[in-house]
Amino acid sequence: MNVQTKLLINGEMVAGQGEAISVLDPATGQKIAAIPSASSEQVENATAASHEAFENYGQTTPAERAEILTNIANVMNDNAEELAALESLDVGKPWPSALDDEMPLTLDTFRFFAGGGRGIGLAIVARLLRDGFRVVTCGRGTAPDDLPKGAVWVQADVSKGDGVAAIMAIAPEVHVLVNNAGVQVEKTVQNSTDADYDLVMDVNCRGTFNMCRAVLPGMSKSGGSIINIGSISGMVADPSMALYNASKVFVHGLTRSIAVDHGPNVRCNAIRPGWIMTAMAEDGFALAKDPEAAMKDALARHPVGRFGTPDDIAMMVSWLASDEAPYVTGECFTVDGGMTAASPLNPGLF
Repeated sequence: MNVQTKLLINGEMVAGQGEAISVLDPATGQKIAAIPSASSEQVENATAASHEAFENYGQTTPAERAEILTNIANVMNDNAEELAALESLDVGKPWPSALDDEMPLTLDTFRFFAGGGRGIGLAIVARLLRDGFRVVTCGRGTAPDDLPKGAVWVQADVSKGDGVAAIMAIAPEVHVLVNNAGVQVEKTVQNSTDADYDLVMDVNCRGTFNMCRAVLPGMSKSGGSIINIGSISGMVADPSMALYNASKVFVHGLTRSIAVDHGPNVRCNAIRPGWIMTAMAEDGFALAKDPEAAMKDALARHPVGRFGTPDDIAMMVSWLASDEAPYVTGECFTVDGGMTAASPLNPGLF
């Protein structure tokens, strides 16, 4: 088994360390048991056995969790009795206060995600948790009711220095940073006010810059990946979205600069989503004289035959955050269902 092999078993992390396996409770981050002589075949058997057992893991009691984990250990034919300790474990303690020296905030387990309160953000948080990472996310308001279990919420404004400081106090070492925080104002340049400019540029530009600057000292030493959420609006201008369009051009340019200036230890890429059906997309369609007709026309321009979903972006983040993209940096990936690949002159639509 590779030294830093990690398996996520529907919420229960099994972290391989050499020829040993540590079983961790996802509710607390605490180490439940160490199985010292697990082979790769045993790990595979445990993974296969757990898929059905863990389907409703989040709704189980501590005793039921102990039984599930014991069954998995039985499949592994290794030290099943050690896992019975889970029955007396306090699984209600919030992370990260439950962390101890056996599970520190290490660079290979920690992710910070800015802007995880809704839409694409929530999907990315959920995906990174499923990938087996610890996730801290933030927003200017209180935590959303549907924040995925296991994520840590920090109420903070990334455009402000004190907000960034609050975040870094919780996540001092970050291996992957995802900048998703963003706002839009539906106005032309002529109609935009100074307040509009400050709002959009503070969050979309300054916020992204602030978080990148905050994590780069650590990443430059230990390695890491930055993923900025841009937009196709930074390639082609959406009408009456002047400030938003310009802010995303900044994000794309900053992404390339970080990749060039801070490699090889730091990789930096951006994702340019197209029409992802979120509240922001609905606001965009609402600008049309006939929103329904505008949406129908836009849909017809997608070769994949549908609009995007937040999960489409989360899957791209998952890949860029993984060890499977080590040679990828300085790129802006368009994820728009092929919309911008087509000519705007499409007689087939009429």
